[in-house]
Amino acid sequence: MEVAAAAIAFTQGIGMIATGIRTLHSIRQAPTEFMDLLNHLSTLNGRTELLRRALGSLGAVHSNVPEVDLDTINNLKLQFEGISSQFNEIARNFISKSKGQDDQGRYRIPRIMWQREQSNLMRLRERVRQLSSEMTDCLAAINTSQGMRQTGLMLDVRAVMEQSFTDITSQIQDGSTLAEHTHESINHIMQQNESQTALLHSTLASHQETGATISRRLDVFETRVETQLSRVMAQLSPDQHSNGAPQGSRIRVQFDKTVISGG
Repeated sequence: MEVAAAAIAFTQGIGMIATGIRTLHSIRQAPTEFMDLLNHLSTLNGRTELLRRALGSLGAVHSNVPEVDLDTINNLKLQFEGISSQFNEIARNFISKSKGQDDQGRYRIPRIMWQREQSNLMRLRERVRQLSSEMTDCLAAINTSQGMRQTGLMLDVRAVMEQSFTDITSQIQDGSTLAEHTHESINHIMQQNESQTALLHSTLASHQETGATISRRLDVFETRVETQLSRVMAQLSPDQHSNGAPQGSRIRVQFDKTVISGG
């Protein structure tokens, strides 16, 4: 009897959360954290539906289902009812304090309200994640104790999770308008960064090429200077000292021409 009552309570909570999700999807420019909360709630609803079906299956086969930990089931039920109630209250509060609707029928929520409710939304998200994990553990325990891994319940998993995936995909699409501006900003920054990087590489390459040219010219210059100095030293041998002055003048002119032409 308690198992059947829990299944009914789960059904009611699932309906409340689903209604709240649909309502809040009509909010304009919702923050990313808020959309993340809705995704976690959709996941929680999917797992709760699996648990509800498992309990319904057990109740139909066994009269007292001794293998089921009723304390755990009741604890999960109470947590789920609390989350459903809190989420429903949040949905009503947002809609009641909105600034009306835009031309597409989306509710306009004041920014200050998002800031005021942010901590509450984050705490609720953590509760939802924790409860989802506990429900998964409970389902695993039921499947193990009842040998239901290969039964019709597991065939339902695919259908339920596919529906959850469809819901999340719809939420992502609904949030695409919110993310569009952010993506445009990120793309603009990335394009600027790529342009600046390309310019930097071009500048460095130009500097490297200029440096290499200068280095090559210096090498040529040094080689020519060394060659010319060798010639000068050869022409200044002792047997030519008698004509040293005129010869030195001619060598100086020749050296200057060679060095200047080499630069």
